[in-house]
Amino acid sequence: MKRTTTAPKLLCAMLFAAFGAAGNANALVLSTSDTSESFSWTFTDAGYTMAGMGTMSIASLTSTTLTLNITLNDYSTFPSGGVPKDIRLTAFGFAIDPNTTGVTFSDDGDGGMIDAALASIPSLKTIEVCAYGGNNCPGGSNGGIWAGDEDTFTLTLTGTWGNSVTIDPIGFKYQTKIGSYEFVTTSGGPPTTGPVPEPGTITLLGLGLLGTLFYRRRTERRA
Repeated sequence: MKRTTTAPKLLCAMLFAAFGAAGNANALVLSTSDTSESFSWTFTDAGYTMAGMGTMSIASLTSTTLTLNITLNDYSTFPSGGVPKDIRLTAFGFAIDPNTTGVTFSDDGDGGMIDAALASIPSLKTIEVCAYGGNNCPGGSNGGIWAGDEDTFTLTLTGTWGNSVTIDPIGFKYQTKIGSYEFVTTSGGPPTTGPVPEPGTITLLGLGLLGTLFYRRRTERRA
């Protein structure tokens, strides 16, 4: 008698998609010889397209301090009848190698991103450094970069640095009229996660799939 393992595989795949994934080989490698490196992202769901392009460059680099200049352009679109603030980039972050031990945010107070922390975007646990436009990396308030806007800011990172750093993956958190989205991407790479399900949805999904597995096994034993 052949036993089926479809349900546990499906459960693992869905939980993997829900809680995030690591980036791929298309990392940003920054050095003092670069003018800037660019990256882009696109994710579409229910008529909302979360898209944009960013640039990152090293402004200064010493053995203990790294200063990055970052520009984010939000090219997102929304269904007819909406307004730009209906879709907002509320947090942006990345993992960095070598690791950092501290971050300081600076900007000219023009809105967009307003602060930064050593924190992950909630479901993207590989993110180490997060700049945000709301109350914190998880979100809150009406801040962020609205569709059609851009923001430029500076992050100063402490650590033990060499001649270059590797940025991978890069993560984004969007707030829309239909909910939150968190996903990671790399330079030129596609998003690897999508909508953020509510905790209750994840629990019910898991219980439902486990129930299906239990029913199948009972049926097989009777056969």
